[in-house]
Amino acid sequence: MITFQKESYTKFFSKEFMELYKLHWEEIGAFDKQKIKLLPNWDVYRAMGRQGNLITFTIRDSEILIGYNIFIITNHHHYRNTSLAENDILYLKPEYRKGFTGYKFLNYCVEELKKIVDVITLSMKAEYSFEPIVKRLGFKLTDYKFTLET
Repeated sequence: MITFQKESYTKFFSKEFMELYKLHWEEIGAFDKQKIKLLPNWDVYRAMGRQGNLITFTIRDSEILIGYNIFIITNHHHYRNTSLAENDILYLKPEYRKGFTGYKFLNYCVEELKKIVDVITLSMKAEYSFEPIVKRLGFKLTDYKFTLET
């Protein structure tokens, strides 16, 4: 049975999360893996979690972690009276990407976040776009982001 939940940030550092995170990086990896090595600053994530600025959503199949959506909660740096949830990392195992599982998971995250923030932003890799899903959820394209490795 597929379930969605908001979990403590401490689960973010569990063995099951780290195993899925490694699969995520192997599949998607943002940069040239030979040049730029994955080395998260876990101390920053822990600090954000303790301060309540990190929200961890998970998706499980019979209690087995199959995906996550991690958001950083802050005030927008251009509009300081506006609270913002900005997704940091989002992953769903490939075998669960068919049908409406991903849509339902994102919808759950969005509905939970609407209770606490004014604006929600979602980023995605251009090569792994799920733009039709986010548009269906009411998001609109507001920015393009380009990367130059030096």
